[in-house]
Amino acid sequence: MSSKFHLRDMGGLERALPRIAGPGSAWHPLRRIAARVRARVAGSGRRTRTASFPIERLPEELLAKVFSWVIAYCRQAALWDSYSFAFYGFDDEHTSHPGGCSSAPYAWLKIRHVCRYWRKVALAHPRLSTTIFLTRPECVEDMLRRAGTLPLEVYDPSVQYIDTHSEGVAAARLMVLEHVARIRHGTFAYTDDPTAIDWSASLTPRHNNTCNAQSLELLSMDDVYLPYSSLSNVHFPHLRKLSCFYYDAVAPGQLLNAPQLRTLHLVNCTTPIAAPELLRLLGSLPTLTSLALILVLLESEDFPHLSSAPPAPHTHLPALRHLALCTRSAASGLSLLLQLAHPAHTSLDLRFSELSTGAHASCACVRAVLAATLARWAALPPPYARVAVTCPRSPEGAFWLELWPASPSPSSSSPPAPHSSPRPFLRLAIHALHAHPQLFTHLLRALPHAHALTSARLATRRAGWSVGSWARVLCALPALERLEVACEVVGRAGKRADRRADKRMDKWAWADARAVCPRLRELRVEATRVPRWRWRAVREVRDAGGLAGLVCVLRVLHGEGLDVEVVYC
Repeated sequence: MSSKFHLRDMGGLERALPRIAGPGSAWHPLRRIAARVRARVAGSGRRTRTASFPIERLPEELLAKVFSWVIAYCRQAALWDSYSFAFYGFDDEHTSHPGGCSSAPYAWLKIRHVCRYWRKVALAHPRLSTTIFLTRPECVEDMLRRAGTLPLEVYDPSVQYIDTHSEGVAAARLMVLEHVARIRHGTFAYTDDPTAIDWSASLTPRHNNTCNAQSLELLSMDDVYLPYSSLSNVHFPHLRKLSCFYYDAVAPGQLLNAPQLRTLHLVNCTTPIAAPELLRLLGSLPTLTSLALILVLLESEDFPHLSSAPPAPHTHLPALRHLALCTRSAASGLSLLLQLAHPAHTSLDLRFSELSTGAHASCACVRAVLAATLARWAALPPPYARVAVTCPRSPEGAFWLELWPASPSPSSSSPPAPHSSPRPFLRLAIHALHAHPQLFTHLLRALPHAHALTSARLATRRAGWSVGSWARVLCALPALERLEVACEVVGRAGKRADRRADKRMDKWAWADARAVCPRLRELRVEATRVPRWRWRAVREVRDAGGLAGLVCVLRVLHGEGLDVEVVYC
């Protein structure tokens, strides 16, 4: 679209409608319209003159499209408040709260009460009544009646709402059960409420083991023990996404009959799955593009010695684009990772509580396996442009290594989520890594295209590494031109810290100290002042001020040729 486009050109709006990807597109001229509609929904809705408001003169089809975006924003806000704790961090639909939207179910119904024209459009288009929250029975009944025969999106409210409004939720669930064959998406929570419905057994019509849903989210709450579900006995010809939280999707040894499944998220299964059974399950789903296995693997100390005889991959996922894996032991998680054959461009999100539960799997073993995994990227063009290393606030926290892409990944055909950000190409988190700073240094040195990285971010919160450890990390990035540092300083950090930089340099065992970031041009520091009494409370943490000391050293090394910006938070 041309930048000279005006909202008064109704014909241009109608012609542009087929090309609209969603309100998140940067070039989208209707993004302002959606913002105005959300503002009107959030406001009082009192307005008498309809002709003076430009949005009210839009064609019905176009205004209905904008209304559908507003409903999507409000729905995401409600889901984020209710279930973000279950899928936050790896599910794009639960990553952030869309600003400016009420999180109350059916908040978008205010659209019907703004003016007569809006009410006419909202009630005349059945697809605007297909999003159903199982809260108030009168709203559910009205939505089902106006939706006609269109597919439905059904959502259980938050657990707190179910506990306080159990009778209303039970009545709403019974209404939806009569239209179970029309459910396209369902988010269902299992609680200890005696009126709760076993959705896994009710998703299929009577005398028919076929479920037409395209997306399902099943959550078990309140420490409810559920026997193995009957999902393995159901045929899902159209299912593209399945997410389970504290819910066993299949019994041991059984498979899912979902030939078109694209996204599988298993989080905290009540019964962990052994590696052979998990690989067999994944092998039956070759169309997966997004996979998350969070505390699902049954871990033991009988895995092979990875550095000497790593297992060969025998489960192929040719379409996989993103893999999130979280296990207690890094060795057992990496053993599973090595048995999965996926494209080299697959983004990885790896989180481990410890390096290993066995004595034979040392830091060098894990380092060798990770280096072998990263070696798959050697044949690719540089898939990342920025690296981030984060140390935790406490000794028990996780150390993070992130590689960010140069540009956002290609968007899908569906409208992008609001406030979405590009996903890291690699995210590695390992807890209790104070004694192993050389692991990250070795990974950066073994990283293909590490010499091309020009931007980095280092962050620490009290518990960090020494100046020498941080310097070794930077030495693995010789082309670094821009460095962002987030650290904590004690009291006032100024000239006194600069005068100490020379003393810090004297303690280094470096033949050439200028090997640290020789091309560095920009240094941005986000410093957080910490009272001295708080710093003394964590004096038992070794090398607590290493990153702040590194900043002082870099300023002395590069002198006036370095553009330094310091921001105190």
